[in-house]
Amino acid sequence: GQVPLTARGVLTTRNGKGQFQLTGAEMNGVPLPKAIVQELVSFFSRTADNPKGFNLDEPFNLPAKVREITVNPAESVVVQ
Repeated sequence: GQVPLTARGVLTTRNGKGQFQLTGAEMNGVPLPKAIVQELVSFFSRTADNPKGFNLDEPFNLPAKVREITVNPAESVVVQ
C-alpha cells in the first residue's frame, strides 16, 4: 500500500549544490523522528552508483546544470 508522508524543511542552494534541512515530518498526522525519515529516504533512494542512498545531512548536486533554486511563496526561480 501507500501512506502519505509530509516533510518540511529549508532548501538552500548555491553553486550547483543543494542542502535540505529537515524541520519536521509526519505520516498520516503522526510525527516522525528524523532518524526514521532518514531511514526511509536512504532505502528508497538507493542506486547501483549510490548503494547507501541519499543522506539528509549531506549536500547534493543539483540536476540538469541547475546552479541555484530560490523558493518564495507561490513562486520558484531556477537558475541554470
